[in-house]
Parts: sequence; structure tokens; C-alpha cells
Amino acid sequence: MQSGLPSSSASSQLQRAGVSRLPQDFCSGRPPPASQVPGCGPGSSGSERAETYRGAYPFSEPESAALRDLVKREHIALHVDFHAYGQLVLYPWSHTGSPAKDRDRFAAIGDSIASAIFSAHETRYTLMPSVELYPASGVMSDWVYGEADALSFTIELRPKGGIGFVLPPEQIRPTCDEGFAAVMALRTARP
Repeated sequence: MQSGLPSSSASSQLQRAGVSRLPQDFCSGRPPPASQVPGCGPGSSGSERAETYRGAYPFSEPESAALRDLVKREHIALHVDFHAYGQLVLYPWSHTGSPAKDRDRFAAIGDSIASAIFSAHETRYTLMPSVELYPASGVMSDWVYGEADALSFTIELRPKGGIGFVLPPEQIRPTCDEGFAAVMALRTARP
């Protein structure tokens, strides 16, 4: 099932990306972001019913394993992970408050990304380390930076809040423009 498709879950009207079906419970699943990095630190759960379930083991889900294999095979130097929502430009770390060794570089490139996004439709995106949003373990951006040594950002797209994950139709094109501007700004970064 893909993100945003109707879910049969009583607790959520939208289904998370990469949800696996378990024979014993058709509503359970493991979203890829929680099953990518070893460890079970803050922001992940051992409960299979939790939205932040970390998976049975690192890269337990096919989507997570496919991304890991792609990054390793292609020696990716730049990475962006798009999410919804909040209008944020986030950089490692997500699992700890300790600053990344490249914090100043992330801040400079992230500022360029936020400026490029603003130039598209004058929409402000806030730049910050991911952990300042909330602690999370098993985040792809952390793994790509920590294990593959690539510059990695997470961009939380529109809206800033209030209406949640479902954008009004008139905001879809501007959101795409902002995402494209972000990728083009990241592309000019020197790995």
C-alpha cells in the first residue's frame, strides 16, 4: 500500500508508506523509516502495532533494504528524503542531541536549500537538526550520513500545520516547485 491511500485502520485515515501485511493482523506494518538503522533508541518502538515500530531487525522491510542496497551500490554522495508535513529542512542527527561532525556544513547547505525553496513561492521552511523536531531512531538520513558518509537532508513539505497530510489542490504544484528547488540547491553542494 502506498502512502496516503485509505487505510482500514480505525486509528488513522491515511496509511503510512511501506506498510507490510502480517498474516496474523492485516493492519500491522513497519514503515521504512523506523527499520533502517540499527538500535532501538528514542523515537522507536518494539511494539508491532506502534506507528514507530522499528521492525524485527535493521532493514527488515524490502523498501528499506532496497534503499540501503542502492546507496551502497551507487556510492551516493547526496541524499534528500521528502516527508510531509511541517515546512522544515532537517539534517542529522535524529537519534541524538550530539551535533553531527559536519554540522556547520549542513547548516550552510541547509540555508541554501531553504533560500531556494523560499525563492520558488516565498514560503518559509525552517532549518534545524532533526532531533529538535523530535528524537527518532532508524531514520534513513542518519544512516545515509553515518554509514554511507553522504550529505543527507530530510525535507518536511507543506503545509506548515493545521490541515495535516492532505494538501488542498492549489498547493500541490507549489509544493512540487519547492521540492524541485530544494533538490537543485542540494545538487550544487560539493560532497
